[in-house]
Amino acid sequence: MSRLRYQILPWLIFASSLLVTFLLWQNERHHAAQDLQASFDFTLRESTVRIEQRMTTYAQMLRGVQGLFAASGSIGRDNFKAYVESLEPGAGFSGGQGLGLAQIVTPAQNNGHTAALRQQGFPEYTIHPEGVRDVYTPIVQIEPSSGFGLKMIGYDPYSDPVLRAAMEQARDLGTVAISGKVATAAQAGPGGQSGFLMYFPLYKKDLPHDTLASRRANIVGWAFAPVGMNDLMAGLYGERTVTTAIKIYDGVEVSSRTLMYESISERADTKESSLSAFEYIEIAGHTWTLAMRSLAGFEGRFGRDKSPLIASAGIVLGLLLAMLTWQLTTTRERAVAIAQGMTRELREMATTDFLTNLSNRRHFMARIEQELARVQRLDAQQAAVVALDLDHFKRVNDTHGHAAGDAVLKHFAALLRGELRKVDTAGRMGGEEFAIVLPGANPAAALAFGERLRQKVAQTPIMHGGQTIGVTVSIGIAAMTPRDGSADAVLVRADGALYRAKEGGRNRVEIAIESVV
Repeated sequence: MSRLRYQILPWLIFASSLLVTFLLWQNERHHAAQDLQASFDFTLRESTVRIEQRMTTYAQMLRGVQGLFAASGSIGRDNFKAYVESLEPGAGFSGGQGLGLAQIVTPAQNNGHTAALRQQGFPEYTIHPEGVRDVYTPIVQIEPSSGFGLKMIGYDPYSDPVLRAAMEQARDLGTVAISGKVATAAQAGPGGQSGFLMYFPLYKKDLPHDTLASRRANIVGWAFAPVGMNDLMAGLYGERTVTTAIKIYDGVEVSSRTLMYESISERADTKESSLSAFEYIEIAGHTWTLAMRSLAGFEGRFGRDKSPLIASAGIVLGLLLAMLTWQLTTTRERAVAIAQGMTRELREMATTDFLTNLSNRRHFMARIEQELARVQRLDAQQAAVVALDLDHFKRVNDTHGHAAGDAVLKHFAALLRGELRKVDTAGRMGGEEFAIVLPGANPAAALAFGERLRQKVAQTPIMHGGQTIGVTVSIGIAAMTPRDGSADAVLVRADGALYRAKEGGRNRVEIAIESVV
């Protein structure tokens, strides 16, 4: 009887291992689908936040022109040029063709206005398109003033119904307004790409503009920014791997007539998308529709479906466990210890990133949700979330090969673990992107941690294949508060701060504005 029991025991253990493997396999497939959807939703929200932040940048630049005008009641050509040059367009104005001024000119002022502009260095200046109108609003200056900018001098945007609607909205409300879709080189920019113009009104100095009537009476012109959609999106996504297809439509109508931008044409990508969604973006009272769908590379980057690996590993480990149990039936305690060890290995496979040995995305999201619940429950408690991205990681892969890229990721993970407390949790969110949750850390402590880690990474290059590879990291920090409705809300703020760090030159630490005490 005892011998029969020993003979049956290994097979019972093998069957149990198969059952556990099947349950883990099902669980992993379910969570992989959830993780993929969560990654897609996060990417969609991230895209809208990026666009909204860039629109805010444009608006602030135009408000600066209003301040320049309010100081003296006029803007000299040299002063305006110096202002635009001080903005360093390459760092903060990607997508825009510059800044310009449009001036109100009555028919009675036309001849004098034309003569004055010709004396200022535009010998062939004339207001166009030609025709008799109640009022003209010619463009008198646009900086940079070469190429595209020179072609726009004298153009009257008020003659275009689409642009006129935006100009009148800005005038009547006294705030920023954007136009609907425009598609000609004279309106939107080089190459005839679709785009839009953003306007901000300029009123007479020291005269009221606090009512609709006073704003209409005292308007003297507009500061404006012409923006090409292709250039705008290239400035936002120039270095990122293409894993999604994006289309942007003017308004809520989804049609070829309202299409302003598409990252990949339907002809270039005919594969059916597994994920797709629409998001509406409200900018200066104007609505855009952002349509996003996943591409073939999305699942490869964010899917991380380990169910085949778990199934294979479970079967192999089950067989090994049965064989060892057969050999160790006389040492029951040892067999139990081996079974427990293998169970721990299976659990680690389901929660750990295999390359860096940090938490995988799913396990990290569960941990950050737990921390948010703690902060909400205790109210007075605090925590911080840190988003990290290795700078120019694609360049490492392209220059030194993917083996070097993997070595850099392991090197960074080791440096990161050396800075963590026991209560901290770090996870790899995908590719070269990482995140950390710091329980009990206020913004100042989180900022000190981020700066310490940034310096350590920058001062610790890696040797690979006889070559020294320097590594830097950009870091964004956001405070977790009881008001946060979900972990994604904190991650979006931390990611926004991260992109400010990257746009500010990389190898920087930025903290979300609302996190600063």
